[in-house]
Amino acid sequence: MAEDIFWGTKPFPTMFDEGKNDYFFELVSEEELLSVMKSFKKDKCPDLDGWTIEFFIHSFYLVKMEILSMVEESRMSAKYTNTYH
Repeated sequence: MAEDIFWGTKPFPTMFDEGKNDYFFELVSEEELLSVMKSFKKDKCPDLDGWTIEFFIHSFYLVKMEILSMVEESRMSAKYTNTYH
């Protein structure tokens, strides 16, 4: 039955195998978040509020739980805000 539902996907490459599916649903770690934040362009403001990525990196240990919560909520609800058009 499942094969009948997914017949149209067979020509497309598989992006995740079964082993990687578990990784996809793991929580974002503090180390992963900080690493990604450090990879952003410096001296840029992602929004009009004037807060640069350097501020968030510098104060990471004060705001990490709020940022992680926001990331997880956004990731699990599949909703995001794109201010860049």
